[in-house]
Amino acid sequence: RDFCLSRGLGDVYKRQGTPGSVTNFFQDVNGKFWFEYSNGVSIERSYGSYDGSNWSYWLGSDIPTIASLGFSPIFKLVDDEGNWWMVIYNGILEPKIHKIDGNYVTSYDTQIFPLISNYFDNIVADCDNNIWLLGNGGLSKLDGQNWENYPDSLTGFAGSLWEGTLDTASCDLWFALYSSGSADTDIGKFDGTDFETFSLGNGSALSVDFGLDGTLYAGTTQGGLGRYINGVWNFSHENNSPLSNFIPSVNVQSNGTVWVATYGNGLGMGGGTSWSMFDPSNSPIGDYVYNVDIDNDDNVWVRSGTGLAKYDGTDWEIFSFDLESGVNCITQDHLGNYWIGTQEGALYWNGFDYIKFDITNSNICLLYTSDAADDLLC
Repeated sequence: RDFCLSRGLGDVYKRQGTPGSVTNFFQDVNGKFWFEYSNGVSIERSYGSYDGSNWSYWLGSDIPTIASLGFSPIFKLVDDEGNWWMVIYNGILEPKIHKIDGNYVTSYDTQIFPLISNYFDNIVADCDNNIWLLGNGGLSKLDGQNWENYPDSLTGFAGSLWEGTLDTASCDLWFALYSSGSADTDIGKFDGTDFETFSLGNGSALSVDFGLDGTLYAGTTQGGLGRYINGVWNFSHENNSPLSNFIPSVNVQSNGTVWVATYGNGLGMGGGTSWSMFDPSNSPIGDYVYNVDIDNDDNVWVRSGTGLAKYDGTDWEIFSFDLESGVNCITQDHLGNYWIGTQEGALYWNGFDYIKFDITNSNICLLYTSDAADDLLC
């Protein structure tokens, strides 16, 4: 089946050549990539998938269950039963959360119980395939049949539930609790039984990752890099380290080395209080690093000009892809190959050779790729 919904989609017709911008991009539990496009020739949202060998595309109008929703549903998640989950941001007058199982749409009204909020910014599936909706004022969880709400008064969260992510090693859920003001909590955790909150004390969390020793690292808006050890936050910032106060991205390698993107000071490598910095004086990267990520082989990737810079622990290597604009994002598939999003299409790259997919030489439905899920290196 082209469509990975458990009960099929009825009469679905594949459409080719509907170019547009990629507005959402994620990988499901089976390793398949899913894409949502807008502003194409069809002037409607369309959808695509790639299973490692084949591309498939659909117009929203070709899928009766999606077409019946109206407005502009935003594709958020495919769960392990093949159900699609979509969100509609259209004020307070309509249902906002929709589950599509192939032949039917189940719409959950966000104005009344069972959901906690009128606005949901993110959807996360946990290890038990519970669906968590991150809303204004709390969380709503669906276990497949029943809803359960977790208001802020129960979780202890404050600020906005900005983003949720699953730690696949422990199955804990972690939440970034962003606040432009002074909130009491900045990071939230749910271990399957209890909620726990962490206050940074200075600024809000922008990025979170974990060391193998259990150390929690947080990139913050004002306090630099935070390390949570034995119940105490320690910060590395411009007053006591080469790092800056604004840390948009942090990632930890499997050997425990911490990599930190800074705003103005380049890329930091280290841990604790010892840091080595990479900037234009000793590397091919700039002073302003917005994202840093680590691939399956522990290589570090950072954008460099219109290409990519890879650091293997000893040397930097630059990769160019004949682009006029820069790289927006990069991710690895389950086979270890790379997918690179650009303003000129999408690149499939095995580390040596690459193929550019765009509307002039393929059936891909995009010209501009900019967004992705938690595993995207953007």
